[in-house]
Amino acid sequence: MSSSPKVPEITPQSQLPKPRRTGGAGAWLFCLLILTLGGLGGGIWWYLNEQETAQSNMIAESTPAPTLPETPPAPQPLPEETVPSEDPAPEESVAEETPSAEDVETQTSQEEAAKMVRPAFVEDLAQWMVRCYRPQNKSAPTIFTPMSANLRYGAKLQSFKFPGEDLFNNRAALLRHAFRAPVLERLYTLHGDSFIPALKDAAKKAKPPLSEAQTQDMLRVYGTQLASLAQGIQGVLQLPNLRQRLRTLEDMSQSTLAINALVAEKVFQLDTARENKNLIMESAVQKEIDILAAQYRRSVQGRESAEQELVRDIRKTAGQRLNAATILFLARWIDRRMQRTPENAIAAARQGEDILQQISAKMLQEAQ
Repeated sequence: MSSSPKVPEITPQSQLPKPRRTGGAGAWLFCLLILTLGGLGGGIWWYLNEQETAQSNMIAESTPAPTLPETPPAPQPLPEETVPSEDPAPEESVAEETPSAEDVETQTSQEEAAKMVRPAFVEDLAQWMVRCYRPQNKSAPTIFTPMSANLRYGAKLQSFKFPGEDLFNNRAALLRHAFRAPVLERLYTLHGDSFIPALKDAAKKAKPPLSEAQTQDMLRVYGTQLASLAQGIQGVLQLPNLRQRLRTLEDMSQSTLAINALVAEKVFQLDTARENKNLIMESAVQKEIDILAAQYRRSVQGRESAEQELVRDIRKTAGQRLNAATILFLARWIDRRMQRTPENAIAAARQGEDILQQISAKMLQEAQ
C-alpha cells in the first residue's frame, strides 16, 4: 500500500493580504489626522455659524452746490437740463460679491464637521491614549498606532455624533466634510490647545493615576510619535509615482489570492481521489498542488519585495523612524483620498502634517 502524498501547507485565505477596497475603511484618516492632531473635537458648531457672507459697502457721492463769483453777473436763464439739482446725486452701489461654490462648500463642511465632532471626542481620545501608555515598557511605551486609531475611531466611529446609525454613510460623511485643509485648520485653531490639558487630566484620573514624571514621559513619547507620523505623511506626499506603485502591489495581492483559490480547489480534488482510492488521480493532483504552492510562494515573496522597496523609497525623504506597516498604512490611506479629489486631498494631508508638527512641539515642550 503506497504512502499518502503530503499536501504543502497553504496559508488560509483569511490570512492573506486583502485586496484594496474602494471607499471602504472610510473615516480612518480623519481619525488619524484629527485623532493624532490633538483632539480637534467638538463644541465648535455655534462658532462656525457666525461666519457670514461679506456684504458690500454703499458709496454715496453728493454733487456740491456750484460756487458763484463774488459779483454775480446779470442772471442768465439756463437751459432746463443744466440747472443744478438741490438733491444729492443718487448713491452709486457696488455690486455684491457672490461667494464662490468652493467657499460655500467649505463653509458647509465646517458646519457639518462641527456637528459630528463633539466635546466627548476630545475626552475619549485623551482617556484612550492614557490607557495605551505603558510606563513600565521602555522599549514600547505605548500601544497607540494609526492602525489602532483606525479601528476605534474609523471603524467604530467612537464618540462621534451622527443623525443616523448607518456606519458606512456616517464614515463617508465624516471624511467628505472633515478631510479638508480649511476645516482641519479651523478645528485646530479653536480646540488644538485643549488636548494636552485633557491628557493631563486623564492621567490624574487613570487607575492607577500617573505620577508627574510618568505624565511628562507620556507627553514625550506621544510628541515624538506625532512628529514621526508627520514625517511619514511628508515622505508619502513626496513620492511621485505613488499611485502606480500601489496599483502594482494591489495586482500582486490579487494574483496571490487567485493562486490560493486554485490550491484550495486542488486540495478538494486530492481529498476526493483519496476517498475513492484513485492513486493515479491522487498523484496527478498532488503534482499540480506542488506547482501551485511554488507559484504561491513566489507571488508572496514578490509582493513583499515590492512593499519593502516602496517603504525604502518613502524613507529616502522622510519617515525614517516609522515601521514599514505604518508607512504602508499612510500611503494607502492618502492614495485612496487622492483618487477622489487629488488637490483637496494633498492640501488636507499637508495641513495635517503641519498640525501634527505643532502638537508635537507643544507636547515636547510640556514634557521638559
